[in-house]
Amino acid sequence: MLKEIISNISGNDLLKAQISALEDEIISSSLIEGERLKRSSIHSSVKKRLDENFDWLADTHATRYSDNQVLLILEANLNKTPMNFERLHG
Repeated sequence: MLKEIISNISGNDLLKAQISALEDEIISSSLIEGERLKRSSIHSSVKKRLDENFDWLADTHATRYSDNQVLLILEANLNKTPMNFERLHG
C-alpha cells in the first residue's frame, strides 16, 4: 500500500516534502540549542544540497552557517559509520 501511495507522488512533490522535513528538523534542533535560524536561509541551503535545479547564482538567502548546518544534519542522517575525528573535522 505504501508503495502505491509513493508511486502516485511526483518527484517534485517528494523533493518538496524532503526539503520541508529537513528544514523543520534543522530549525527544531537549533531551537533546542537556543538558536533562532532564518527559515529562508535554511530553505536555500537545503535546496542547494537536494535540488539539482537549484539556481546558485540567484540565491541570496543561504549563508555559510546555514550551509554548514545542513551538511551536519545530512551527515548525521545519511552516514551510518561510527563518528570519529576525521568525520567531525575532515
